[in-house]
Amino acid sequence: MSQDYQPMLVSMSEITPSLHLSLLNNNNDAHAIDSFIDQILKVKYIPLPVVTVGALSHCYKIIFAFWKELNKAISFGYSSQSTTIVMSHISNCVSYEAIKSVSSLIAKNKCNILLPTFLMYKALCLDTFASLTQLLEKIRQQKTIIQTIPLTFTVLYGGLLTSLSYALPSLKESIHSNIIDRVNDISCGTPPYGETSPMLDADKKISGSSMYISDEVHLKAIHYMPFRSRGEFVASVLRGSILFVSETKCETLECSDDFQDFINEFIKWRTSSWKSNEWRDITYIMCEDAMIKKMPKEFNKTLKIYAHSTNLYDIEKVIFLSDYIKRCLILLVGLHPNFVIDEHLDIESLLTIIKIFITTDNAEALTNLLILLIELLPFLNGNSRKRVVFDLLLEQYFRYFFMHWCDSVQFAFQTILLYRITLARFSKLDCLHPKELQLYSSRCRVNYNSLSFDCNVVKRMNERIELLKDILKHLEPNDKNFIPLKRSMMIFNERRKEYELNSKKYNGGALPKISFFRPESLE
Repeated sequence: MSQDYQPMLVSMSEITPSLHLSLLNNNNDAHAIDSFIDQILKVKYIPLPVVTVGALSHCYKIIFAFWKELNKAISFGYSSQSTTIVMSHISNCVSYEAIKSVSSLIAKNKCNILLPTFLMYKALCLDTFASLTQLLEKIRQQKTIIQTIPLTFTVLYGGLLTSLSYALPSLKESIHSNIIDRVNDISCGTPPYGETSPMLDADKKISGSSMYISDEVHLKAIHYMPFRSRGEFVASVLRGSILFVSETKCETLECSDDFQDFINEFIKWRTSSWKSNEWRDITYIMCEDAMIKKMPKEFNKTLKIYAHSTNLYDIEKVIFLSDYIKRCLILLVGLHPNFVIDEHLDIESLLTIIKIFITTDNAEALTNLLILLIELLPFLNGNSRKRVVFDLLLEQYFRYFFMHWCDSVQFAFQTILLYRITLARFSKLDCLHPKELQLYSSRCRVNYNSLSFDCNVVKRMNERIELLKDILKHLEPNDKNFIPLKRSMMIFNERRKEYELNSKKYNGGALPKISFFRPESLE
């Protein structure tokens, strides 16, 4: 376990000497580092498993040497092949988790031996800011480059700027004042300005020392250059704040008034962006990705934007949204399954978005929607499950999906009916496996009995199928609905036989954690 981080240090140690020599021989050549990108990409940042003074000192000695060369590389200028990758690695060096241990030990008077390590860390943060300034100056001088810089550069820059502010008090104050001063129509705060951090605690502790490094770093006009709008600046700084805050302080930060004001400003700008031609701006998308990873409650606020500000006649945007929401919610249930199980997901906004997809009747959007439901339904519970499974799928839109003109939509809906409509095997609800019973018991809530609900679901589904069979018997062959309904029923009957065959594989055997088995076509 204690050797887990060694590959990271070995990778850095191997590349640093040759990187240093190349940069020395190619002074001010922005492309000097391009040939090292494959090696740099092999560096994986692994947390330090054992926090000791010796391990911290040894680890940072190697990181600092590597980091110093990366700073030098970006100061040479912009390279489309390497700059964003190098900035990403610098950001990882700045926010490497072990510095919090170094800072905590110093702040608590437990280890003065680590003081040089902390001071070198702060010096390199200052060097990074200076290198960024040089990079931006060179970009601004070459107007042709500005037009080609990808939005990922802006996102990385915003995150790096925020992580640097946790080590440099003057930069932290500068970000705060610039956010406050540049707001015209609403009042907002800034992420953890009122909050402290281990690094700022350590900085304050040694501020009277003769070894103290004073930083006078402030955002100037040049440092706003990567941001095309005020909204991009807010989104980038917000993303950096969410990703950089520690897990222990994440909830405190999220509940603070300043942070909520900042979130509100982000929502304002994202709404404006979504209604404009810049609706695909990756700066906002990556901020929302950070919300999903660490603050899923805040992602509910962006769902409201998509529910109430989406033009259903803009098919390109609707298709994009269907794919985006699918990816977001699949990531959400992967990282925070209990968030959905405990009904914290904004189901009203989600249902509104679903109905937008249905209204457009676009095959790609509907396929994305049903694939999302295949992944989401195992986690929906209580009233949320009633709204989606019973009201939406079995009542309001059953016939619409069952007889849909697009094969992929029809196939996905039948997959839901056979494999996801209940929490366990719908054909075995009267003789459940013990693990299935345990699952149902864990999902019961006040006024909601999960097994009783699923029994009603199976009953209603069978009623709908039988009703369609009766309709088919009475339809004339020349009726426009005869062929589509007959074809849909034949396909469903074949797939039901496949389901029964698959179901037998699990009789008496071990079941998955959430007891759904997937048809081979979905593996």
